[in-house]
This record gives sequence, structure tokens and C-alpha cells, in this order.
Amino acid sequence: MPQEFLDTALEWYLDKEKGELTLAVPTGEVPPATLIAPVTKQLFSLEGSQTAPVSRVRLSALTFKHAAPTYMDDYAVGSGGDYSLYQGGVVHMNGTTNSTIDHCLFDAVGGNGIFLTDFNRHALISANEMRHIGENGVAMRGSTDWVDGRGGNQPRFNEISGNMIHHLGLYTKQSCAIFSAVSCQNTISESASSIRHEDLSCRWLHILMFLCTVLS
Repeated sequence: MPQEFLDTALEWYLDKEKGELTLAVPTGEVPPATLIAPVTKQLFSLEGSQTAPVSRVRLSALTFKHAAPTYMDDYAVGSGGDYSLYQGGVVHMNGTTNSTIDHCLFDAVGGNGIFLTDFNRHALISANEMRHIGENGVAMRGSTDWVDGRGGNQPRFNEISGNMIHHLGLYTKQSCAIFSAVSCQNTISESASSIRHEDLSCRWLHILMFLCTVLS
């Protein structure tokens, strides 16, 4: 039986036919009274376009917890190279202007924290804490018409400042606090990260970064 292979504390097996969950509990400890099984990968989605953007939305002082892992879902390469990632996050933004995510806690989410896809302008991501993140903290990724980026379908003029991002990459080795690919003219400032792998990955030009701290 599969339960026989549960030889390490906190390993588990779900028998879907019987509706039974078996959990390996550390020796001498009492089984937890409550278990959380996340099924939702994305908790907020701001979806607009260049011609009809979502504008002036603010997510403030919220706690995002226990979103489902995404490491077994489809990945895509951000730009030239081999760095690939899941194209989404607990908060996903696509086609936005002047929107803010501030003073929020991202705790034990299985995938990326915040993902900005394609057209995003003047977003402010500030004073958030991200901890125990499955993949990347904040990611920005745009797109082009082959090699022509003049269409403006990239994250530009956004600010990521004053965030504390630590203990991430729980499920993926190739992860970072802030990821930027095919995006430009953004500002990353006054943020601190304490991570296992990379702290910042930039795959395009014109990133202004200052007063950032990496803690070992």
C-alpha cells in the first residue's frame, strides 16, 4: 500500500477513492487538528488591455495564504536564455495603470507572489512582506512582435520598493525575489531579500535599482 512509503515526517498520501488522507506525524507529536489543502492558484486577477486598462485599483493590508503550488504547470522562458517560470501569480496583473499593492503579507503561497504580464504602467508594489514562497516573489514579463518591442506591450514605469522578500523558492531551485524579462524603465528600490538562490534576475535594460539589501 502507498501508505507504507510514508517514512518521513509530514509526508502524506490521499486515497481519493476512499476519501482518506494519511499523514506521517513526527514521533511523539499529536496530529494537527486542522489541515489545509490549497486548490486555488490565483487569488486576484486584474485584467485589462492597452486600450481599456484596469486603473487605480489598490490592494492594501491584505493577507494572501495557502495558494496552490504551480511547479507542475506549464512554464515559459521569459526571454533569451534558459530561465523559465510559471506565467502567473497569486496576484496577476495584465493591462493595468496606476494600481497599487501595498502593506500586504504573502505567506506560504505555492507559486509566484505577484506577476505583471505585458502592458502594466505605473504600478506600485510597496511595503509588502513575502515569506515561504513556492517560486518567485515579484515577476515582470512582457512580449514583443518577434524582436520589435515598439508596441509597448511590456511592464514599464512601475515601482517595486520597500518590500521584504525571504524564504522563497521552496519548490523551484531557479527562483528569485524579483524577476524582470522583456520589461524596462522600472524602479526597484529599498527592498531586502533573504533567499536560497538568486536575488534579482533582469533580462532587459533600463532598470533603476538602488538601496536594496540581500541578507544571507
